[in-house]
Amino acid sequence: MQSTRKTSDLLELGYRLLEQKEFKAAEVCFEQVLKAEPQNAAAFWGSMLSSRQCTETRALYTRLAVPIGRNSDFSNAVKYASPQQKSAFQKFEQLVLLACHQKILQNFVAGNAFLTKKWLGHYSAATPNGSMFRQEHEYISECLEKSKLGNCSKLFLSIYVKYKTLPDLGDPAYFDELLQFVRENYVRSMNLLREVICKKADKATIEELKAWADPVTCSPQSLSISG
Repeated sequence: MQSTRKTSDLLELGYRLLEQKEFKAAEVCFEQVLKAEPQNAAAFWGSMLSSRQCTETRALYTRLAVPIGRNSDFSNAVKYASPQQKSAFQKFEQLVLLACHQKILQNFVAGNAFLTKKWLGHYSAATPNGSMFRQEHEYISECLEKSKLGNCSKLFLSIYVKYKTLPDLGDPAYFDELLQFVRENYVRSMNLLREVICKKADKATIEELKAWADPVTCSPQSLSISG
């Protein structure tokens, strides 16, 4: 009983030290907890935060945005977690992957082939069995090979629709940011297309096309990237 209380106190101290940005001291606390309780999921999670110098969980994907599936502390946290903890950790991993996916899109839009390839590699390594964005990433890779970077309306509409159908991942503010980014780039792509097709269109037609260029008013449930 006394040992359990001691590890609980150490765990609490470790998380307090994280908040104070005392990462090395926090890591010592988590290591001591794991010596006493080698299957303590919260200690593994804290150890991952301290090793990446994050004061809280959200910082892992807002600041670092790198896949964590291969991280040993993360793997052990999931392995030894309670069912409720495991669900939360796995939702978090999905958010990290979405953050990585956003990096791919941001660099693709900016025309930075090097960083686009870098983040495609990160995402691919974290999802060796494929992912929901496999088709979109293949399309982006094809564009890179052909030195054709830029905005692609079908690409962004497809991703927007997938974002809208994803389950609640527990962080609405961050998820809304992703949706807004994709939506804005879809609208920009469609408006560029509209300008090319209808330079001499009348006012009524232009208003109709503006509505067409917004995924909120035009978002089919299934969409092929090719074609």
